[in-house]
Amino acid sequence: MFAEITRYKMNRHTLFFSRWMAATACCALLACSGIVANAGTDLDLDGVLREVHKKIADKEQYKAIKEKRIDAIKEQIIRQEKDGKDAIDEYNALIGEYFSYSSDSTEYYLRKILPLCLTRGDKEGYIRNLLLIAWNNAQNGKWIETQEIIKNIKREDLVSNDLLERYYNTLWSFYNNYCSLNPQSPRFNEMRVAYRDSMMMYCDRNSETYTYACYEKRLEEKKYHEAEALIHPLFEEKSPNRGRAAYCLACIYKEEGRLQEAIYHLAYASAIDLKNGVMDNKAIYELGLLLYNEGDIDLAYECINSSLEDALVYNSNARINRISNDLPVIKDSYMGKIKKEKSRASLLAWLSTVTAILLACLTAFTLYQLRIIRRSRRLLKRTNEKLLQLNEEIQRKNSELDCINVSLTESNAIKDKYIVEFLVNCSEYIDKLNAYRFSLLKIANAGKYTELTSTLRSSSYTDAEIHTLMKNFDTVFLSLVPEFVPGVNQLLKAEARFDEGQFGLNTELRILALIRIGITDSVLISRFLRYSVSTIYNYRVKMRNNSLGERDEFEKKVTQIGKISG
Repeated sequence: MFAEITRYKMNRHTLFFSRWMAATACCALLACSGIVANAGTDLDLDGVLREVHKKIADKEQYKAIKEKRIDAIKEQIIRQEKDGKDAIDEYNALIGEYFSYSSDSTEYYLRKILPLCLTRGDKEGYIRNLLLIAWNNAQNGKWIETQEIIKNIKREDLVSNDLLERYYNTLWSFYNNYCSLNPQSPRFNEMRVAYRDSMMMYCDRNSETYTYACYEKRLEEKKYHEAEALIHPLFEEKSPNRGRAAYCLACIYKEEGRLQEAIYHLAYASAIDLKNGVMDNKAIYELGLLLYNEGDIDLAYECINSSLEDALVYNSNARINRISNDLPVIKDSYMGKIKKEKSRASLLAWLSTVTAILLACLTAFTLYQLRIIRRSRRLLKRTNEKLLQLNEEIQRKNSELDCINVSLTESNAIKDKYIVEFLVNCSEYIDKLNAYRFSLLKIANAGKYTELTSTLRSSSYTDAEIHTLMKNFDTVFLSLVPEFVPGVNQLLKAEARFDEGQFGLNTELRILALIRIGITDSVLISRFLRYSVSTIYNYRVKMRNNSLGERDEFEKKVTQIGKISG
């Protein structure tokens, strides 16, 4: 019945004219393009097959990316409809995402657009979307649904070349898919050719649709070089539909018997489809069949299984049935190969066990021979360890002796310096006392008792001697410990540090100098410096409070200034 309806809608003059125009255009295109062949081209077949394997493994990731884009468009539609705006453009974008992903969702949203087109008064858009629904059903083997839609479209409603192209394209798709299931029906094949030629008559000569229609004609006529010349530019220019071009080239090479090139281009198309989240993927199915025939059972099973998963997501009954017929054969071969590999693995395991036993016996014998050597080595090792310990102990004792020698040398140097200075100061002091005694005796002999009394009562002589004593102390101490003042400054806060350029020591530094040489008792320090015990105590507390580290460690650190560390 459907055939009769469609025959009524076409006349013979249209069919003849469309065939003549298509043949003329294809010949002109062939003359301009030349013949492009891949013979002799180096193809990285292993590389592209590895890429397919990787893409199959990452398929869920690509599906997630696709569904993320779909969800984003759905959110835009919700926002548009919430604001009371027309969301037909967003629906078209959503259908574009679903078109090769889910046939059911494609039809659902196409039908959802139909009322929007009527609301807009866009009758042409309404018919265009009806034809898309019919085309989608024809692609997926829904013959009855396609017939119902086509029956309800009137010929006089097809008011533009675009609608006429889509109309005949839908009929071409219907008979193309129907003939693939019934290849022995010449009547339906004639109608397929007629509708394709009619579609070409209304199609833009520069469009890819027209090019693919010409390609199909040349493929049917077995003019493979001409067909390749039509498709190869689409493959080379890296268009968005490059995967389809690769699939068409694979079909040409398959017909010519160039199987390696056919496998390469099918793998190329499959990798593109997998990456783009395409579920309506014919290339990977054809690739699986070719790989199976070439003996690559593993990848063939992987491709066919992936194709079945895609068909279930896309919900194409025709593809599911076709794959289901081929999958058991490939699966049986795959399972048979696994069984052989398991048998081979069992044999290898048995041989490995025997080898392991022999190796164990050899190892036991070797270990027995090595046991004596180990005992000797252990004894030698213990002896060496004892010698090392004794050597370390000797080195440690030598280091301690070196430290003691350094300390003794330092102490001897200080003692010698102090003894010399002590003898010199004592000699000078005796000379001064003797001179002072003669001066007093001279005053007494002269009978100047008042002057004698005044001289004895004056402290100028004592003060001068104390000043001299302090000056001598500073000179001797700084000659023995020249780095004393910088060393003290390193222990004090910045605001409490002493001037390193001054000559001699002040009271605080003399207190620290006495502590440095071992006089830590405040009473002895006060007697030497002629200050009260409380004054000395206050000075010491003040300097401890201004120390950078722990205040109780300050004087201990002072005693280490200028000492040689061992």
